[in-house]
Amino acid sequence: MEIGKIEGYTIIYEPLDKAFYLYDARQEVVGQGKTQDEVEEQAKKLSKQGFAPIAAVKVTGLLSEVGRVTSLNIGDQSVRFAYDNKGEDHWNRRGAIKINLRYGSGVFELTESNQRVIEKMTVLAKEHEELEKHINELKKQFEKPINLEYFGLKKEY
Repeated sequence: MEIGKIEGYTIIYEPLDKAFYLYDARQEVVGQGKTQDEVEEQAKKLSKQGFAPIAAVKVTGLLSEVGRVTSLNIGDQSVRFAYDNKGEDHWNRRGAIKINLRYGSGVFELTESNQRVIEKMTVLAKEHEELEKHINELKKQFEKPINLEYFGLKKEY
């Protein structure tokens, strides 16, 4: 149920969670708390920051994906990361995810220096893919596997 508006944010109370949520103009949760006072304080902090989207890169393993940090949730210390690539081949069809900041987020501001790192990573990731293919081909050359058949046993289903 909507409680009211403060500093351009909407406060909603969710009785099932027994929690108050703070929504921005895009209807994204940007704060939460157990009391209305908590989320009102979060709204005041956010309005002072004047949050503007931050060009960023999310790095996971060998993969680096460009996007934007679109909001900060002070309540649970997370950010919303919106991917620039939202095409059908992209694994995240919604185009955005919530990322916890308390642990290594793997999200970095998209600077010129970080852009050069992305380019180098892309080249190395392609080389890694080729090496992995080559190694998998070599693995196929192994003979005499020690498995059930090696001992004259059959698989039981």
